[in-house]
Amino acid sequence: MEQAEVALAQGKTLILVGQGTHEDKQLQTFAFASYLLIADGNAYFRYTNSDSYRDLWMYDNYNIDLGRPLGNRVKNENEWRRDFENGYVIVNPKDHKAQIVINP
Repeated sequence: MEQAEVALAQGKTLILVGQGTHEDKQLQTFAFASYLLIADGNAYFRYTNSDSYRDLWMYDNYNIDLGRPLGNRVKNENEWRRDFENGYVIVNPKDHKAQIVINP
C-alpha cells in the first residue's frame, strides 16, 4: 500500500487488479476494501483472474456510496481503517478479512 500511495502522491495513475474467482465474494470484498484504503481520483480497481480478463464481473459493493474520504488510512493493531463521509472500511491483512460499512 505504501508504494501505491507514493505513486499516487507523484500524480501517477494506478490500475489495481485483485485476483480471485468470480464466486469468492469474501476475497473480492477484501481486495476492494484494500483498494478503498488508498483510492483517490487516480486509482482504479478491477477484480478478475487471468482466465477471465474479457469478462466484467460486477458486485453489489461497487454501488455503495461511501462519499469522499475524510482522511488517510490509519492502523489500529492488526487492522487498517479509512473513514468516508457516509461510512468506513476496515481491512485485516493478516486474516484477509474486510468490512465496508455504511453509516446508519
